[in-house]
Amino acid sequence: MTKRNILTKALFGAVLLVSNAQTGLIPITSVDQYNELYNSDKPMITMFSASWCGPCKATKPRFSAAANANSDITFAYVDTDNKALSSITKSIRGIPTFVYSHKGKNIKRESGGMKRSEINKRVSELRAQTK
Repeated sequence: MTKRNILTKALFGAVLLVSNAQTGLIPITSVDQYNELYNSDKPMITMFSASWCGPCKATKPRFSAAANANSDITFAYVDTDNKALSSITKSIRGIPTFVYSHKGKNIKRESGGMKRSEINKRVSELRAQTK
């Protein structure tokens, strides 16, 4: 086997691993699922977003990367266009909106797109508040 073939197989394998990697970001598909996570002992950051929203599209990959790097916090994603979730999205007025919670209580809420450094800062703040 040539060096080129070995490199191609190695790169192809790496691409498969990345594409099959599980994300730490949990898509919320039901109100019951959301309530279970919201009321758990694990701190949670929920991103309320929509597929058509530009700032949401820019922020979601950063939010997902933070989810993969911080397994001690639940990172959830709620599609505000999902009518089945209207009872948890009814108070959302702008997107993206981030809700920080712990043990069934909201700690903080903010709207607007974020850079990865801003997300990291919010993660640190949430950790400090929920120790």
